[in-house]
Amino acid sequence: KGAGCPSCGGTGFKGRRGIYEVLRISPKLSQGILDNKQSSELLAIAKSEGFKTMQDIGRELLKEHVISISEFQRTLVMDT
Repeated sequence: KGAGCPSCGGTGFKGRRGIYEVLRISPKLSQGILDNKQSSELLAIAKSEGFKTMQDIGRELLKEHVISISEFQRTLVMDT
């Protein structure tokens, strides 16, 4: 949790930061879709081409101390 300051009203947070997934449909991914590959296989193809999930990006932001663990869990952890 952030320490807080007068600028953030003591919350430890100020403003918002968007976390987005952008999936570019490459020729390899397009072929995987046409071949009716499983979603896990399509994800592996996308990741091999640089795709990052919101969870991946969130973990990077955690390491950079941009977001807190509680914020990551609140917004990016999915129930399985």
